[in-house]
Amino acid sequence: MGELQAVHNIGQATKYAQSIADTGANVYVLDETKRLNSAFWDILTGNAYGHVINGTNATPELLYATFSQTIIPEFLAKSC
Repeated sequence: MGELQAVHNIGQATKYAQSIADTGANVYVLDETKRLNSAFWDILTGNAYGHVINGTNATPELLYATFSQTIIPEFLAKSC
């Protein structure tokens, strides 16, 4: 998991986010930035429903409730 403190060039970052989305990667975002435009996350996740979670001021219980409906079942369904 990466941590983002600041995006100094949103245009360049958006270009890279789009290239990641174009791969079809299943990306989830726990957004605690408070500053970054949410459209950036939509690009990165390919507008996948439920893949951008606002973690600002979220309790562990709320995050678990959210992730138990999204990323946790997907992760458990993987067979490696």
